[in-house]
Amino acid sequence: MDEKQKEQAEEWFERGKHDIEMAQLLCDKRGYIDIITLHIQQALEKYMKGFLVYNGREYKRTHDLTLLLNMIGEFNKNLKEFSDL
Repeated sequence: MDEKQKEQAEEWFERGKHDIEMAQLLCDKRGYIDIITLHIQQALEKYMKGFLVYNGREYKRTHDLTLLLNMIGEFNKNLKEFSDL
């Protein structure tokens, strides 16, 4: 992995962290569950894209978590088992 890939992955991870922190703030304030789950979905998406970048893989512009997980599962068989969830 080159330095640029590492930086891009870290940017995705940081953005995912922001979504988790926002979801936690909303949860603590008894915010709307649909908005909380949106932030969790966004965090998962960003962490998965960061994981792909970190491992030198291309990803499609998508919000589809199943598609991203399948892309991860193509090269990391340990994570493929979660696609049924």
